[in-house]
Amino acid sequence: MQDSSSDDELFGVGLGDLSVAVDDDSAADVAEPSAADLETFRAVELACLEGRRITHEAGAALSVASGWYAKISEGAYGAVIRDPLLKVVIERPPLKVSAIADRCQALMTRRGGQARARAELTAAGAACLRLYQQANYSGPLPSDETLQLVAGYAPKLLDVGGDAPSPFVAAPGALTLALALFEAANDGAASWWLVRAKTLHARCLVTGSHRVCGTFIESVNKHAEAARRWLAGASADTRALLELEIGLAEHFLDEPGRGRVRFREA
Repeated sequence: MQDSSSDDELFGVGLGDLSVAVDDDSAADVAEPSAADLETFRAVELACLEGRRITHEAGAALSVASGWYAKISEGAYGAVIRDPLLKVVIERPPLKVSAIADRCQALMTRRGGQARARAELTAAGAACLRLYQQANYSGPLPSDETLQLVAGYAPKLLDVGGDAPSPFVAAPGALTLALALFEAANDGAASWWLVRAKTLHARCLVTGSHRVCGTFIESVNKHAEAARRWLAGASADTRALLELEIGLAEHFLDEPGRGRVRFREA
């Protein structure tokens, strides 16, 4: 997705600069994780998704993502968001969603464009989404210093078909970033996180019209199917948790009948 108006240049960083904006030592110079590494790391991702304590360790290829998940489990979301590796995505908020997506894709490429990069973008998105959830649902309100990390992202970036986010939503930039990071990762654990992020996006809108909710239902269902495939072989409890979340999403998005089906399946 290209931003023809190059709105990033308004903030002094052209899209063409992203390939050199990341420090040299962040380049993709570590071998991709093995299948065994990825299977072990899935336990780390599931622990974060389920809100459990992380007790597994990942190999060197996944050390960055694993470290970020450890910080997330401690509630240190700001520590992940301010990591220098994410500087080119987070700093100087652009005016268009397409520019944020381009930044995420550039970082994805810089980090190798494969499993390691997807794991890192997913972990970064998880930190952003957890920050948004804390600011709007679970509390307590994050510190001003942490909120300032995402303060420059205009709420209008979350507009859908003219339906704007509520003026009472806190840290909308955290949700904007989470959506972009998960969409860039677009595989594995990111699918489950996207079920959550898309539902929270719909919930933050002022009117939530039937037309807009219909769009969200299609998107949630797409990511739900991908999440089910990723969870193949997982425990029954874990798969039930996913179905419960899908049911709650469908129920909120004006599909109560389908939601009840998911509840029975869970």
